[in-house]
Amino acid sequence: MTPLEELATRCIWWEKPEEALRDKNRFLTYAMNRCSLQDIALLESHYSTADFSETLAHAAPGIMHPRSWNYWHLRLGHETVPPLPVRKIGNEEIPLPHSIINEPVFGRFIRGRAESNPFLSETETLKKPVEDDIQIFNA
Repeated sequence: MTPLEELATRCIWWEKPEEALRDKNRFLTYAMNRCSLQDIALLESHYSTADFSETLAHAAPGIMHPRSWNYWHLRLGHETVPPLPVRKIGNEEIPLPHSIINEPVFGRFIRGRAESNPFLSETETLKKPVEDDIQIFNA
């Protein structure tokens, strides 16, 4: 088994590695959410920065954790971090649980309710962090 297949087995454990690797964007979405720093080096040796950006642009809702979502947008140099993809049934959006939405990232909140988060309204997204925020995150 190749190292990439081993990673696929850890990230999408309920499928055979060749099945998990068949859909690049789906595999990368799970891998970007669950991988370690060593795994990131492996991914970067097989996929381009454009592949990672494409994965973020087409990420399926409900897979990425808010921390991973923010990390990868900032790692790839995106100026802003958009809201996480939202599940929909018909035209109705299914919101994420309140505890996940209000999880602090870089000492701020990702997307919180205005009444519980004085820093952001419901429609704002996390802007690119200042240097102090990055130092806190890397500590």
